[in-house]
Amino acid sequence: MLRIVDLNESQEIKCIELKQGIVYKVVQELDRNRLHVLTEAGILNVFNLKDYSLIKQVKITDHKIRSFMYIKELDAYFIGAGNGSIYIINPEKFNIIKELKTHLPGFGINAMLSLNNQVVSGSRDAHLMVRNLENPDTITNTIPAHNYAIYDIVTSPNKNFFATCSMDKTIKIWDAFTFEILTRIDFKNHQSHSHSVNCLLWDEFGLISASDDGKIMVWDYKNGQI
Repeated sequence: MLRIVDLNESQEIKCIELKQGIVYKVVQELDRNRLHVLTEAGILNVFNLKDYSLIKQVKITDHKIRSFMYIKELDAYFIGAGNGSIYIINPEKFNIIKELKTHLPGFGINAMLSLNNQVVSGSRDAHLMVRNLENPDTITNTIPAHNYAIYDIVTSPNKNFFATCSMDKTIKIWDAFTFEILTRIDFKNHQSHSHSVNCLLWDEFGLISASDDGKIMVWDYKNGQI
């Protein structure tokens, strides 16, 4: 079920029944005036942002699809799936250009990030995989990043850092150029989340995290310090 809510009026303006299982990701693409909805059934639903009419419905794979991003340099959509693959999609024809076998089979890709001409993906296998956009077929770096599944990856506003969060209850902040871990945020040392950390947002207010413990926390990260 997809519900569109007007935040100014505090009311629902549209309810769309997809009948595709769980909705995993909703992404706005403002340049094309599109709303992308990814589901458990492996279907990409594309809606018009003006009236929320359906533009296209594409079966990408038989596996769940959880992550999505547009890569401007390649003019392509990257979609991460439950089989550990990334599917490169033509944004006009919606055909599959290529399947990149990335993470271990059966370990779904939960998050992706475009960073310094590279694509970084995080998966249930707890690893980060790095590909160069000039040759996306080749994995240039494999990083054992967490103890359990990685659920989200976000970049800082200045693009100098990125953060990951995990089922292992931690948040890690990385150097965006060297991929060195700069800070590890955990419950013992920072009184952070006590359960799986599932979602991150990094804006001018700080690094915002949300968890299964029902809490949303805001972290002020400056010069390597929380």
